[in-house]
Amino acid sequence: MSSDSAPTTTSPTPTKRVGVIALLAKKDGMSDADFFKHWHEVHGPLWANLEITKKNILKYEQVPPLRPAVDAAIRAWGGAMPASTYKGVAVVEAESYEKIFEALKSDEWMAVGPADEAKFLDRSKTMFIPGPVFTFIDNNK
Repeated sequence: MSSDSAPTTTSPTPTKRVGVIALLAKKDGMSDADFFKHWHEVHGPLWANLEITKKNILKYEQVPPLRPAVDAAIRAWGGAMPASTYKGVAVVEAESYEKIFEALKSDEWMAVGPADEAKFLDRSKTMFIPGPVFTFIDNNK
């Protein structure tokens, strides 16, 4: 096999970003539909529209609850979904953890965020996973 036809591998590209992934647990007694509606229509815009998040946060994404057909496909593929525990995933990216923590500790967020989270989220069951961001594929360049 010539070097021209050798398989290529892609090494991850380190970025200048860090991320925090949150696996979200809904408040007891709340329906999945009500959880998603509040998270998507109230909480997301609340977080995204704060001046501190506009200044400090590079990306905020929500991955909504799985639909039954997608859940079944993932299970058929061999995956397991903890559907009873986590109802969505939030992804926050910034240049540094300091920028994320500055936003989360800000007077602006503290005045509205914790009270809003109490309406739909069980923080005691929500899991946070911080880490650096490595890009393997980015077709949105």
